Amino acid sequence: WGRALNTFVSSAEYGRNLLEFASVGCQVTNYMFDGGTNFAHWGASRILTAYESNYPVREGGLLSDKYYRLKPVNEFITQFGSFLADSSEEVGAPGFTVPTDSRLVVRCNEAGRILFCSDSGIRPRMPLSLPNGEALDVSMPTIRGLALPYEFKIKKDSVIDYANVGLLGFAAGSAQLLLWGVAGTMAVISINGERITVMIPAAEVLQLTIGGTILCLMDETMADRAWHLTDRMIFGADLAHDGEMKCSAGSPRLQELSAQGKLSFLNNPLIAPLPILPPLVNWSASLSPEPAGAGPGWTGIPGPCS
Repeated sequence: WGRALNTFVSSAEYGRNLLEFASVGCQVTNYMFDGGTNFAHWGASRILTAYESNYPVREGGLLSDKYYRLKPVNEFITQFGSFLADSSEEVGAPGFTVPTDSRLVVRCNEAGRILFCSDSGIRPRMPLSLPNGEALDVSMPTIRGLALPYEFKIKKDSVIDYANVGLLGFAAGSAQLLLWGVAGTMAVISINGERITVMIPAAEVLQLTIGGTILCLMDETMADRAWHLTDRMIFGADLAHDGEMKCSAGSPRLQELSAQGKLSFLNNPLIAPLPILPPLVNWSASLSPEPAGAGPGWTGIPGPCS
């Protein structure tokens, strides 16, 4: 009661917590995911009923920063849900080493392993040693967590040996692998024995062929704004589905991945100017009068109570 909204769990911490819940096989319900009882103002125009406005989706239907922080994690859980349901934890993560103040959970099944790496510190990179002798630097995104593949079979003839960037999913239509990490850092990816090192571009999707496998690599700006349409994907829009695409002044240049696997740039849609609202006049505030017929005995309370 009366505390500032920024004292609630941050967007970054919310995303990390969601990834860590997934790492131990939990199912997660986001409550509340959208705020208020007048969602999208369907009940009454310009009437707000939210008792808290720190939800991923705000009462008016706008997507908040928290929504975008959760989106890559939710995408991963959705696309790798069958692995999470049919895998077990390798207790102690034998052969893997991270700093003592970091968290590592290894889940495995017949497809391979996924390494859930996270921390709550300020270290920009997490050193990670693998059983095969490789030593990787894992650059942490805003949510301070990633799900990394290790000896993981993604197709009949394609195995990711290891990578220091996170699994996002597979593209709609083309089924290309999607990986994400931190802009300006070096991604190390090995597939079918071919190892490459490449810088992750800022606000741009990079298409690569490694070990005969085509994939898309992106930073968190594009991972936060990766949208599956019926037969293609759109990267960079604030919102995109088959009937609508929205951008803001700060949106990166849009990219499209077609069903045939072709990656291309798009022209961003025009941004409609915000309407100019009339100024409020003769506005005043006052205490509510005594309810009619209430009688004596009414007293104010400083906050909610039962």
